[in-house]
Amino acid sequence: MLGIIYIGTQKTLPEVNKAIYWFQKAADSGNPVGQTALGEYYLKNADTAKGVMLIKSAAESGYAPAQMLYGDLFFNGTGCNVDYQKAYTWYTTAIEQIPYYKAILPGLDHPAIKKSLKKKAEKALEMLNQK
Repeated sequence: MLGIIYIGTQKTLPEVNKAIYWFQKAADSGNPVGQTALGEYYLKNADTAKGVMLIKSAAESGYAPAQMLYGDLFFNGTGCNVDYQKAYTWYTTAIEQIPYYKAILPGLDHPAIKKSLKKKAEKALEMLNQK
């Protein structure tokens, strides 16, 4: 949570170094939220391999947002080969997990997230069937 606070909001300026520090501590303890946030940071800041590794770990632990991102990595070939089957699998896995995250991710529009994931899964299946 401290990492999220330090990332900033529309009303506050981000303190990236402090956010990364706290996300790293969370990731080191196996926290999937910290792993995902740190993984996204590394993906955007030229350490793709480290980013993929962190997101994979969070996805495998059952964290739906990481599963969605991991699916995106396979769909787009970011840090790995394009693999529409794996993208589809991770998208559908994330869809199944979303109801369990209402308490953890309050305020998010879960039906909209689920709808978006279903569209991504359909697109991955479509691409898979074109091969």
